Amino acid sequence: MATETNPQQTEATTDRRPTRPATSADNSRPRSSAVLLAAVATGVVAGVLIPPDGVRSVAERWLLNSSQQVADDAASDANAEHDDHGGTFEVSIAAQKTYGLVVGKASLGSFTQYIDVPAFIRERPTVSNLQASSRMQGIVRRIFVQVGQSVREGDPLVELELTGDELAAAQSVLLDSVQQLQILDDEITRLEVATEEGGIVRRSLIQKQYEQRRMKSVIEAKRQELLIRGLSVENVDGIIKDQKLVRAIVIHVPTGIRPANDGTTTELPSDVDGRVQLLSKETSPATGEWVYSIEAMNVSPGTVVNTGDAVCDLAYHETLLVEGQAYERDLPLLTMLINERRAVTVQLGDSDTPELIHDLQILFMDNHVDNDTQTYRFYVEVPNTVLTENILSAGPRFRTWRFKPGQRGLVRLPQKEWSDRLVVPAEAVAEDGVDHVIFQQVAVHDHFHGDVPPHSEFKKIVVKVDYKDQHNVVVDAEGQLKSRHNIATNNADMLTRAMNDGKGGGGHAHHGHEH
Repeated sequence: MATETNPQQTEATTDRRPTRPATSADNSRPRSSAVLLAAVATGVVAGVLIPPDGVRSVAERWLLNSSQQVADDAASDANAEHDDHGGTFEVSIAAQKTYGLVVGKASLGSFTQYIDVPAFIRERPTVSNLQASSRMQGIVRRIFVQVGQSVREGDPLVELELTGDELAAAQSVLLDSVQQLQILDDEITRLEVATEEGGIVRRSLIQKQYEQRRMKSVIEAKRQELLIRGLSVENVDGIIKDQKLVRAIVIHVPTGIRPANDGTTTELPSDVDGRVQLLSKETSPATGEWVYSIEAMNVSPGTVVNTGDAVCDLAYHETLLVEGQAYERDLPLLTMLINERRAVTVQLGDSDTPELIHDLQILFMDNHVDNDTQTYRFYVEVPNTVLTENILSAGPRFRTWRFKPGQRGLVRLPQKEWSDRLVVPAEAVAEDGVDHVIFQQVAVHDHFHGDVPPHSEFKKIVVKVDYKDQHNVVVDAEGQLKSRHNIATNNADMLTRAMNDGKGGGGHAHHGHEH
């Protein structure tokens, strides 16, 4: 039968065991036990105060913070290496062609800062708009021209059948005087023969000679009258020679009204073999004498025309005016440009592809303010050129002028001159944060390198911008950018995005290593 053991007896028995001297290991056991007890106590307290999930969260947060610190340290080291070795980033050759990236050099020199004021083209008063009018009454029989056709001085416009009584009466008097003069001439010839034979008194001959001189005076007076009424010299000489009244006349382009032109002109090429010519005027030929265009025909066959009626409207567009509209703050600059006869530039056409006309002079400025716009108008004369010309086999030619009245543009007034500066296109400069940057092409790899396709390496250069406008940027020449550098002259914003994507891991950035 089993016996139960009394704990007290066991303890007493244990206490009665023999003792041995304490060693150094025995002395450290109390301290280790104390540390162990403290750790256990801490764990018990943590277990009581912090739930099990909380304990895992604290541990994970500690591990993540440690990893992030390591990553930040690595990034700082990489940035330091990038700064020390001039890091670059890649742009594939295919992407450059897709986006039309152009590489060029910055030009070192002077640059003129302009103030742009709005303007539009207008016709020159009393010069651009002309009319061909009838100087007598009649009915239109034929028309020789078409709307839009180019004509020269003296070219026929309209054939008119005369109906005016006064003109008919003046012609009749002239014709009658011519016939009477012929009778007097015959009579004087007969009297001269008779006088020589002594059969007739000389006084009768002298009387007929007086009448002859009077009749010649009448003929000359009527001749001048008909010329004033609009008949040509050929018409009047025809009445005297053929002794027939003029029944129809041709109205021509007026002569002597073309503005003086100091430049030399050359005739345009004539049509060959009767073929239609359509000439492109990228380099426009001289306009020659074909400077008038038929803008409108005011008559048609059968129209009754009175004295002074305009049969057609003519346009002279070889020279036009550009009317600029400046504000009061621009008056000192305008005054200086006029007084010093400084050249200005006119910009016409689409803003994406403008056409610039340089070395023009301001003619004058209005002496009153426009009430509607409160602007000060000034005028610049601009020479015009032919854009296209269509010569038909039948003879008529049709011109299209490059600049047209009503076309809008700008007058660029020179305000300030910059010297010893680098000038780059506006698209070559981008904003990266607070910096203005330009991208230098440092290397070109035109072949595959492993799996890496052909590409260029670009490097960012921070520049100091002195001035910028819609087309150009003036850069301080004392910075890192030099005129010998190859730079991207456009798509700087695209390169900025490519550079930043490379920094963020989306691209391929290089830090000074060689391919």
